[in-house]
Amino acid sequence: MSRARRLAARLVALTAAATLLASCTWAGNQPGHPERKAFTVGVTEPFNRLDPAANGVGMSDAMVLASFQRLLALDPGDGLLKPDAANCVYRTPVSYRCTLVEGLEFIDGTPVDPAAVKFSIERAIALDDTGEARTLFAALAGIETGPDTVVFRLSRPDNQFGYALAAPVASLVSPAAYRPDRVRPASQLAVGSGPYRMEIITEHRVGFTAYPDYVGFAPSGQERLSIQRYEASEFLRNAMTNAEVDVVWGGLDEQQEGALGVQVEANPLGTTRDGFRRLVEPAGRSWTLAWSPRSALRADAELRGRVADAVTPLRTDFSLLPPDAPGYRAVFGDATEPRTGPPVRVSLGFDNDVADEALRAERVSAALRGAGFDVLVQPDERRADLWLGSPEPATDSPIAQLLPWLAAPLPESADEARALAARLGAAATLADRRAVLADLQVLSARDATVLPLWREDRDTWMGPGISTTGRAYLGPGGQLAVWGFRW
Repeated sequence: MSRARRLAARLVALTAAATLLASCTWAGNQPGHPERKAFTVGVTEPFNRLDPAANGVGMSDAMVLASFQRLLALDPGDGLLKPDAANCVYRTPVSYRCTLVEGLEFIDGTPVDPAAVKFSIERAIALDDTGEARTLFAALAGIETGPDTVVFRLSRPDNQFGYALAAPVASLVSPAAYRPDRVRPASQLAVGSGPYRMEIITEHRVGFTAYPDYVGFAPSGQERLSIQRYEASEFLRNAMTNAEVDVVWGGLDEQQEGALGVQVEANPLGTTRDGFRRLVEPAGRSWTLAWSPRSALRADAELRGRVADAVTPLRTDFSLLPPDAPGYRAVFGDATEPRTGPPVRVSLGFDNDVADEALRAERVSAALRGAGFDVLVQPDERRADLWLGSPEPATDSPIAQLLPWLAAPLPESADEARALAARLGAAATLADRRAVLADLQVLSARDATVLPLWREDRDTWMGPGISTTGRAYLGPGGQLAVWGFRW
């Protein structure tokens, strides 16, 4: 064997040994280990998005928020935009300047500089396959960079632009680790400048350590963090009993939530028998029934009307905006009775990892069958004609809340939708804003491609020794913000 080959073999062996040692060291901090030292969040939903530019499901946004930094952050406490990697101001109605915090670096040592910001935003738009980035950045005409500044040139006034910069899709990525023309595989560790450094990822666990060089809005609340995915609600419930998790984010079914609620009511300390406290975000989750833009049936106005009428008896939510949002209007009204017609076969998809989602899908399926549809229920099939889900908005802003519809309106409504979005960005008064939002909501109801169904409280369970303040554990659109917990 040549010297070069011997050296290569030795390097491979050393790398393998180091990887094994790191895995063993990290394993000692995982759920079930007798000396667990990692703050652990238990979930049942999957995570398939570690690249901010990718289309993710389940817990993907939470992973992005933990690993990456954005120019701005949306404070869940007061709803205001705050500096994260930069201080940003409008120089003119069509010029938005951000001055970067000095000395920021990605975890690979690449500087977080204006060139990296320009790369990240342009890359997110170029790789967008859902319409999210293109809709949020619809007013962006160009990006100019200076030694420590980034100037976003807008094609029109847009008072919503700062919210776009706080969205997960606007996260900053290292140009040395990410390609401009390709999404980074989900099997590769994230390379960001956020509050946490991703250390290990498997199908059921993502492990982090606090990134010591992070400077920004969301300093980490724990030195070691593990997000552990369980295959079913009962496994997650057992993990609470066995003290394997510190926080439970969703994942429990209605029966388990009810039983824990009884324990809380019976305990003067307001905890379950296992010491968990309940955090309630009122109406924190909303369910919609959305037509796939790829469905051949979506263009049929009669079919869309029949579907909308069929699910009306289930509906307790009447707009894509939350009821407490300024400008809210109940545009999806009541139908006297479902319209019937010739039998049509439609497929209905849903995320089978969401607790009780199969039961919700059966309710929707029964309503559709009552209107004469032949329904094929397809768990986890995102190519189905209709998708039942609980999409989390990118940010708590009207454009983001309308995004499931606004990113893919009907072709005949697209120009009007874009014009209304532009009017919203230019609205100078609250009255103007309310009027435009009313028109947007009416147009979304006319399209009837995304149907609001109902809202439910979001219950999060916080274990012994864990604390948070107000809504600090929530991200810009109600996602999990792990840094908001203190251990």
